[in-house]
Amino acid sequence: MKRRKPIELWDSEKDEHGVEFRNGQPVAVICSKLGRGEIA
Repeated sequence: MKRRKPIELWDSEKDEHGVEFRNGQPVAVICSKLGRGEIA
């Protein structure tokens, strides 16, 4: 089975937010102020 690295999707605003996807599913939200938060 091929292992894929997580993909991050970011917005283009000054205070960026991102979503980390693993195997096509969102697994974390990334905030420049609050850090990384797992999605349950």
